[in-house]
Amino acid sequence: MKTIKNTTMLFMFVGLIFSSQERVNALGGNAAFWPEDEANISVFPQAVNNFNLANTDGDDFYVSWGDDMKFGFSGGSSSDFLNLSWGMNNMGVNFGLNMTPEVEGVGCEDGTTDCAEYVAAEDAVNVVDLQYGMTLDGVGDVGVHFMNTTMHAHGDHFDYEDGMTLGASLRRSQELWVFSHALLNFGYVAPEDEDAVMNLGADLFTHLDIADNTVGLFALGFGWTNEGEDGDIHFPKMTFAVESAWTDWATVRAGFTKNWSLTNTTSTGVTPSFGLGFNYGSFVLDMSVGSDIFTNPVQKVTGFESLNASAFNLTYMW
Repeated sequence: MKTIKNTTMLFMFVGLIFSSQERVNALGGNAAFWPEDEANISVFPQAVNNFNLANTDGDDFYVSWGDDMKFGFSGGSSSDFLNLSWGMNNMGVNFGLNMTPEVEGVGCEDGTTDCAEYVAAEDAVNVVDLQYGMTLDGVGDVGVHFMNTTMHAHGDHFDYEDGMTLGASLRRSQELWVFSHALLNFGYVAPEDEDAVMNLGADLFTHLDIADNTVGLFALGFGWTNEGEDGDIHFPKMTFAVESAWTDWATVRAGFTKNWSLTNTTSTGVTPSFGLGFNYGSFVLDMSVGSDIFTNPVQKVTGFESLNASAFNLTYMW
């Protein structure tokens, strides 16, 4: 059986809107398991109503503010015309528009590509990305996603192909066994001239009060992916994460995920992730780090050794 695309539903829905992700990355990678985190704006757009913030990862920015009505903007890529988020009451919208003009090719006189004047032809790019979210009493947090793309491979930009993406997510309180919440996902990607890919997912999760200033997460889930005549069933999907305050200004994080394919009787093994958070009043610095943070934590946190951070987000909230 060929290997099919195993797209995690939640992050299919991250469109052209940027928001902080490094805290979530260190805690297993699924923003919907952490409802209080601003990364939820990319999954459930109504979460924009909970924040006045500005953040950056060093390359991009995102800012949102307002009282009764929220507006947010991000820079995106060089081809992004507009990235906008809006929220009011229990509703939210993310909208992105990407437009890259067609590039006419310039060939070499000898018919090869080995000359200084050669320019590769590139198709025009048009991406419309729309997300809508609402929190409903008795139902929970709902997020839906639509993206339409008209392009092929375009240099080093997005590798979207002509086609359409649809998705939906539901998160709700659900007391079941040892869990407190349920998360349901649906995703459908239909590229032109290729097999469509469909994903279904269901997860149960809960947060654990481990100790003072220490919280844990455990999630157990099921997933199904289908592409053409090929399908894959994933069970169990597990996430375990811990976040603990070292001091009143420093937090350490660790997350572990494992995904077992029943169809192929194989496992991804345990995938670890680690991170640190630093609180400077209204500023919060979140970063992803390696496991060597635990071999000599005092030297690294105090700056005598490099943290070897692979990515960061700097956020200001008011």
